[in-house]
Amino acid sequence: MPSQKRRIPDRWLNYCPVGRRIPGTRFIAFKVPFKESLNCQLPKSDSFSLWDLLDSVESQNQELGLIIDLTFTTKYYELTDVPQSCFYTKILTQGHRVPSNATILSFKQAVRRFLKENQDNDKLIGVHCTHGLNRTGYLVCRYLIDVDGFDPLTALELFNSCRGHCIERKNYLRDLQSAAKRSNDAIDHPQQAAARGLAVERPPQTTRQDQRPPQTTRQDQRPPQTTRQDQRPPQTTRQDQRPPQTTRQDQRPPQATRPDQRPPQTTRQDQRPPQATRQDQRLPQTTRPDQRPPQTTRHDQRPPQTTRQNQRLQQTTRQDQRPPQTTRQDQRLQQTTRQDQRPPQTTRQDQRLQQTTRQDQRLHQTTREEGQLFQNITTAAAEQDGHGSVSDHQEAAPSFSDDPAQSERPAGNRRRRRARRHTSQVLCNTSSPHHLTPKPRLQVK
Repeated sequence: MPSQKRRIPDRWLNYCPVGRRIPGTRFIAFKVPFKESLNCQLPKSDSFSLWDLLDSVESQNQELGLIIDLTFTTKYYELTDVPQSCFYTKILTQGHRVPSNATILSFKQAVRRFLKENQDNDKLIGVHCTHGLNRTGYLVCRYLIDVDGFDPLTALELFNSCRGHCIERKNYLRDLQSAAKRSNDAIDHPQQAAARGLAVERPPQTTRQDQRPPQTTRQDQRPPQTTRQDQRPPQTTRQDQRPPQTTRQDQRPPQATRPDQRPPQTTRQDQRPPQATRQDQRLPQTTRPDQRPPQTTRHDQRPPQTTRQNQRLQQTTRQDQRPPQTTRQDQRLQQTTRQDQRPPQTTRQDQRLQQTTRQDQRLHQTTREEGQLFQNITTAAAEQDGHGSVSDHQEAAPSFSDDPAQSERPAGNRRRRRARRHTSQVLCNTSSPHHLTPKPRLQVK
């Protein structure tokens, strides 16, 4: 989080950077510009410096001659940041309060002196506070009312329209509209003169990344660590601490030994003749190590160890011996082949067609049975009647054969019509095709 000195003011981005020149005057209002260390915290489109101020005034075909700073701090920019083409005056003015008479008089003196010194040109007077609105609007309107004789409402309307924002502080508006005018005495005797800016060229724009110091990692910030063994002092062993001890033999003076003083004597061994030893008398024999069988070392007895490369080869062979695993795609293909092998299933529509064909077959069979039954009834009726023969009733009965030529026989005489009426009555009285005889009529008593 940036410090208090390097922090952007609240609501600073909500206001436009520069307004327009107030008609009939030389005033132009703008919000406070920043030095490069503050502008680097903003995107390039929102940054606003003193050089951007000059560019904005030049785009309106105007020229800036004096900057009056009303902020109550010096953290936003300094005289070294002001271009040499402009003069600079600092008037410390507290915010949220109506400026005092001394502050108003200092503002009037700075404006009157600049106007006298620049009568031959049309350079503007730029006035700003933090947002270029409340303190700026009050002092500009106060000058227009007290010195130029403007009406309070007219002065407020001119400033609000040219700045692009309206004055927000109600105490400022109340003082401008209803309070009495301030005195203009000593307006022509300024106490301080404006200073010329010291900046010659536009400074190069630096980003946040360029301003940051080189960051050192935590490992670089840590002091070199010494191990416990390095921190310990060199320890001397007890043997090193002891003083060198001299033995008793070293302390004694050198003495000639007794054997040196005695004459050389020959021993009995020297007087004896040289004898061959038993080892020399023995015959040359092969040494026992030559007769022994070659011994194998433990290293030779160990089984040959397989290296990592051989183990990997064995693992690859084991993987090759495993059965091939079927992937999901192969399993899906197997499922589709199984579905193809299944017998075709009949749909509901096919089943309904089969049922209808079965019903048609049953109906055709019932029609044949009814035709046979009708023939049987006609024969029985002819026998009961006795007036006609069986052949006559068969001729009168309708035929249910498949031959259409036989079914279209015309009715003959009265006897045939009578047989037909009789057969129709018999058919009406039968309740089912299984009754071969008609039901007797009920007699009314």
